[in-house]
Amino acid sequence: MKREQQKAILLRKFRTKYEEGMQITWYKHDTVPRYVNSRSWAIYPSIGAKDDGFKWMIITLGFHRSDWIFIEHGGSIVVVIDGTSFDVPYDSYQDVDTGVSNGISEWVTLSRRDLLIRQIAGAERVVVSFSGNNGNRRIEHVLNSSEVRAFRETVELYDLL
Repeated sequence: MKREQQKAILLRKFRTKYEEGMQITWYKHDTVPRYVNSRSWAIYPSIGAKDDGFKWMIITLGFHRSDWIFIEHGGSIVVVIDGTSFDVPYDSYQDVDTGVSNGISEWVTLSRRDLLIRQIAGAERVVVSFSGNNGNRRIEHVLNSSEVRAFRETVELYDLL
């Protein structure tokens, strides 16, 4: 199959949003929730592509529940990919967002994590663990096959753009 055909097939699986002022097209897989608080878990990659050809991937890791975990100010995120653990460093003041609407949402959005995104895309089993700043609160999520497929197809599209 030709490169342009592959790209066209993949693009049908993505929502796009164009930001005219920044000249950026954002690509999110159709399985990605529109809002972090619309599901218990929001763990997904996205692509940003500028009109000048520059592109990058970002990863969003978050959750929505009835109580705070407090990933801000000293919490941690660990991703276990096929049995190997990776700490996911983030800046508590710049990368963390929270929201209160029908429960508590906490999430981080990180750029320059291409290797992590690619490892998840090729994995058989992925577990994401969030710990609060006092270490007492911890939750984890095992990515299902459609979540891993979204990573794989995002990497495939990224490589074709």
